[in-house]
Amino acid sequence: MRLDRDPGSPEADQTYWEYKALERVGPLHFGMLPETAVAAMYEAGFVCGSFERLGDFGLLPQTRTRFRRAGRPMHQTDVDAFYIDAALTCVAVDAGTGPRVTFDGMELIGRPAMDLQRELIGYLERTDREIRLSPDGVISADDLGILTLPQQVGELDLSRAIFSRTHYWANTMFDTIPGAALYLR
Repeated sequence: MRLDRDPGSPEADQTYWEYKALERVGPLHFGMLPETAVAAMYEAGFVCGSFERLGDFGLLPQTRTRFRRAGRPMHQTDVDAFYIDAALTCVAVDAGTGPRVTFDGMELIGRPAMDLQRELIGYLERTDREIRLSPDGVISADDLGILTLPQQVGELDLSRAIFSRTHYWANTMFDTIPGAALYLR
């Protein structure tokens, strides 16, 4: 169940994306270069707010680009894209302002976090997939590359998601998700 948005609010002018497990989130394809991601996001109506180096993942450089819808305030970030060794490995979408991302008919972003958790657990059970549940209630599925988290938006806990895939240098999805993605906002 999705929260209804006030027609006059910035959220009413939403972008809708599809998630293809382990392949892409909207226009962002895993493995793409930062420059290609910036061009793809520009075509989708987003501008790059910043590009920054976060440090190193072992010997590999780790960077991030922050995107916002064109015309939105400069301080706002709707989507964060993370790269290791210049390849897109992780995408984090803001619960309040980011695109509404769906996967297999399930809306993953911007709905009551507990509702998504229940629906996602049911989906994972029905499709005989492994469910990972952290002590703080984070639900993830490595074989789908989805990690869901609550994000406080106003007085509500809404769902946000981090999308990722493992690589030759990573054993689990958690190995590809930078700490900065887990603690946005």
